[in-house]
Amino acid sequence: MRRTKLIIAGLVLILLAAAGVGAWWYISVPHTADEQFAYAEKLEKGVRTDAATQSFAELAPRFKNTVEQYSRVEGRFGQSPKAADAFLHIARLQEEIAKDKDQAAAAYEHLRKEYDDEPHAGVALMALARLAREKGDTAHSVADGKAAGAEYKNAIMLLTEYRTRFTTGPGAGPALMEIGRVWQDG
Repeated sequence: MRRTKLIIAGLVLILLAAAGVGAWWYISVPHTADEQFAYAEKLEKGVRTDAATQSFAELAPRFKNTVEQYSRVEGRFGQSPKAADAFLHIARLQEEIAKDKDQAAAAYEHLRKEYDDEPHAGVALMALARLAREKGDTAHSVADGKAAGAEYKNAIMLLTEYRTRFTTGPGAGPALMEIGRVWQDG
């Protein structure tokens, strides 16, 4: 009888401990796209603050976690304006902190293909055009005319796509001006 009571007491303690762990897990895990985005944004602020005093190698694990948390906004909660904003943050982090224009371009390309609104796809098109132009300028500076020409054509194609998709968007005029600059300089 006494042994049965001890077993029951032990089981109750185990159940209470499991419930405590479950409650802690439930409280600590984001349950909406907004909560997930806010969590990633908090991580980003820390990474950006520390980027001024630390090398990228030191920041790399936290940087990777931040990008992963932003990716989860779409991965766990599906496509939404908040998920698109998360990919904009990923692209800017890749470009500004990691200095990885290829990864930034991949995030912008995702936005371009998966979202059709001007604040996301339009911004992505303009950023992709800027990156292509920069690649063209770099290739031009090392006398690689063929590569420079291909990048300039890509930039013009992206800017033209912007003007076609978002004829009344805020970037339509600047896109036309940039097409002219690329033709003139490239």
